[in-house]
This record gives sequence, structure tokens and C-alpha cells, in this order.
Amino acid sequence: MNTNNTNEKTLLFKEEVFQIVGAAMEVLNEVGHGFHEKPYENALVIEFGLRNIPFKQQPNFNILYKGHGIGLFVPDLIAFEKIVVDADEARCRSEIVPVARDALAAARGGASALQCE
Repeated sequence: MNTNNTNEKTLLFKEEVFQIVGAAMEVLNEVGHGFHEKPYENALVIEFGLRNIPFKQQPNFNILYKGHGIGLFVPDLIAFEKIVVDADEARCRSEIVPVARDALAAARGGASALQCE
């Protein structure tokens, strides 16, 4: 087995992501499918608290362009001070998938738009 495989993918913040996904699956199993985003977000807040997962709900990040403010990035949740959690995934895809990225980098670079299909 080649242990130097550069194509092998590594999950960032593996332990934290597993905790978030576990909480998200609990929320989805309890709340069910088909609601708008906010009930899932609020249930995640409760579940994160029960599991002692540190989080901030809807923090504001200024988006700058050449030193000028051009808007705000307001994620649903930031867990562990570094993982953006989008509760809309529960409504769109019947699962909650955390998007792991540095919150400051996301605020500077913008966030990808997700659309329900």
C-alpha cells in the first residue's frame, strides 16, 4: 500500500465534524423532514448545547473588497470556532451536512450559494 498517495483525501477537523454530524442526525431523526431552515437551526442550537459543542449562532462577518465593506456573511452556525454549519442542507437534501472551512476565510472569500433542487 502506498502511504505517500497525494490523491488521498483528508477530512479536515475530523473529530469535530463527526460530533456535528452526530448532532445533526439526531435533530433530523427527531424533527423529521420537510420543514424550513429555521427549525433545524434552532434544534441544532439545543442539541449542540446538550452535547457541549461550542457554537455561535448567526455571527456577522464583514466582507471586504480592497478595504471597503461590501456586505455581510452571516452563517447559520459556527461550531468549534472554525466550522460553518448550514442548517438549510436539512431542508434541501434531507440531511445536515456541515461545511468545514475557516470562518474568516469564508467571510473574506464569500460563501458558495446552495439552491434546493
